[in-house]
Amino acid sequence: MKRAPVSIVSDYNLAISPYQLGNASIIGTYSGTNLNYITKVALLINGVAVKDGTLNMAAKTFQIPIDGLIKDVNQKVEVALFAGNMEVKRATVSIIGSNDLIASSYQIGHSYVTGTYSGTDADLITKIVLLIDGVIVKNGSFNATERTFQIYAGGLITSSKQKVEVAMYMGNLELKRASVTVSGYGDYSLTASPHTIGNTYVTGTQSGASLDVITKVVLFVDGVIVKNGAFNHTTKTFQIYASNLITSDTKKVEVALFSDNTELKRAPVTINTK
Repeated sequence: MKRAPVSIVSDYNLAISPYQLGNASIIGTYSGTNLNYITKVALLINGVAVKDGTLNMAAKTFQIPIDGLIKDVNQKVEVALFAGNMEVKRATVSIIGSNDLIASSYQIGHSYVTGTYSGTDADLITKIVLLIDGVIVKNGSFNATERTFQIYAGGLITSSKQKVEVAMYMGNLELKRASVTVSGYGDYSLTASPHTIGNTYVTGTQSGASLDVITKVVLFVDGVIVKNGAFNHTTKTFQIYASNLITSDTKKVEVALFSDNTELKRAPVTINTK
């Protein structure tokens, strides 16, 4: 008496990256069976389709330009997949507020990477981390009242060629990432006075624009650290106890300045016999 066709819908899935206010696009991936039936992806705000996106059939990814359509975290934002005019899957978009993260310039040898943060999600952050060449190497501390942070970087940043970044998180969700401008060691000078075998100390002078970053001065004999010394930033002098450590003028003797584990400057020591 009556016959009607049955629409058969395959099993589809949508994975949408959290959207941060101000970003240009919403992106994500899709999967499922019979993906060749998918014809479009669309953005819905408060239940109304407002923008079509683009599909990458090979990579199974999508991108939808925002064009100023998402203005606050209270909007109901969704993404939907279509096969022709039939919607086959819909998923909610997680919206992150507009956040800012600013890292101060860092000079190799200094102890900390520092900076400031702000934004609508600033009260929700749980950690700020240091990344080197894309890998998290250190967690930092932050002051929620002053919106500042610092991350101990001693010995971790050793070259201005490294890609150094900081990122802030809400749980496991990254809210914002910023690059850190890295400058070299600074212009340090280190001069050791000629040392006579049998004398108690190796002495000398040091100078430079950032002497406060120096944490130790050491004595090398044949490439091996044999003794830590003492330094005076006021008089810009150092001395290292060397009794019985330098026994021949054929040995290679050097002194070096360090900031934690980062060597800042090294200089040879002329050895005299009695």
